[in-house]
Amino acid sequence: MEVIHEILSLIISIAVLVFEITGVVLIIFTGVQGIYNLIKKKKTPCNWLKTLLLALTFLLLGEVLETVLIQTFNQLFIVAGIFALRALIVIFINWEMKQEH
Repeated sequence: MEVIHEILSLIISIAVLVFEITGVVLIIFTGVQGIYNLIKKKKTPCNWLKTLLLALTFLLLGEVLETVLIQTFNQLFIVAGIFALRALIVIFINWEMKQEH
């Protein structure tokens, strides 16, 4: 049973890493694209908000998976706080996208 737990922990850790790397790469891509558009003085629609929302969704997926690995209440509170902040950001981005349309 301990071996299964270790294998599951390893798989979850790898998945969390992949989701978080994907989210960070998307955020960096969006930032670079935004700087380019700012320099070129291009007026862009809210496509960057969609990409940012997708990035935050990947980061939230990583947080949800991390809850499986939690062993103490302190870790639970930290992950819950991070999850709540990221969820609020997603809500505000959705609200902003609706306002632009």
